[in-house]
Amino acid sequence: MTVLPTADAIVSRIQRTITRHELLIPGESVLLAVSGGVDSVVMLYGLQRLGYEIEVAHFDHRTRHGASSDDASFVQELCRGMNISCHMKTEAVEQGAREAGKSFEGYARERRYDFLFKTAAERGIRTIATAHHEDDQAETMIMGVLGMTSGFGLTGIAPVYEQGKIRVIRPLLDCARSSIEAWAKCHDITWREDHTNAEACCTRNRVRLELLPSLQAYSPNANRALARLADIMRTDSTYLDALACDKIEAWKSENKGADHVLDRDAFLEMPEALQRRVLKLLARRINLNLSYERTVTAVQYLRDGASGKYFDLGNNVSLYSIG
Repeated sequence: MTVLPTADAIVSRIQRTITRHELLIPGESVLLAVSGGVDSVVMLYGLQRLGYEIEVAHFDHRTRHGASSDDASFVQELCRGMNISCHMKTEAVEQGAREAGKSFEGYARERRYDFLFKTAAERGIRTIATAHHEDDQAETMIMGVLGMTSGFGLTGIAPVYEQGKIRVIRPLLDCARSSIEAWAKCHDITWREDHTNAEACCTRNRVRLELLPSLQAYSPNANRALARLADIMRTDSTYLDALACDKIEAWKSENKGADHVLDRDAFLEMPEALQRRVLKLLARRINLNLSYERTVTAVQYLRDGASGKYFDLGNNVSLYSIG
């Protein structure tokens, strides 16, 4: 299979993103998460035009008074017309979220990704593609700055990540929503609109509809600037992670394989950025997510702490100085 060059702006940008982050290789099959919205539909057309082997998966949440079922029918018909395999699942997510005591958004994402991973495994596909784009990246960065998201750092949406033997890629991450929609209209491509995206019904929607437009009043390129910041933060964070892991593994080897041990003298010789990363990585290995405040205080404890003293990291986990 040969991936053909194209002068088409969006398709070319998708291919550049794929090439830069090594998201796909020629001949590789990819499972596309297609909701029926303009972003995922353009991703479908774009990857097909580039010649990749694709299949589609659609998850019907049974919401919006039956409109989600219409989305499912639309995706099925679209795939039928394009001669693409389409895998469907329907589930009453609102009811499931209530029974699980979780938010609708979080539970829906959990069930949707569970379906995607299971479908990919069943089909022998190692790569899943989602249609996250530049505007999604900007929203995520704003939410991270304001402490509205959980996670390890202010790194935004990664272009690729692995879970088990399956990779999740975001080939539209360098494409603005306005460009995606303009491309679809130019090529007479139809899609489904989810009216809830225009309602300030959850935190992400409020950021999209209220906060980001305010920032764009000061800088029309706010979304692009936030997406660039995410790229910088992600690459810097990856480098710090690698350095921190090397230090942790070296200490583990020196202590005959003992986990969660650090050399205080060597630790104090590190730059503070690396000290913080070491602590956060050690904590993550025991499923503990350190807050900014506790991380900074823990670094200070290691600088000043005397032998035999403890520092509470949270969740019944402590730092203990032995020398």
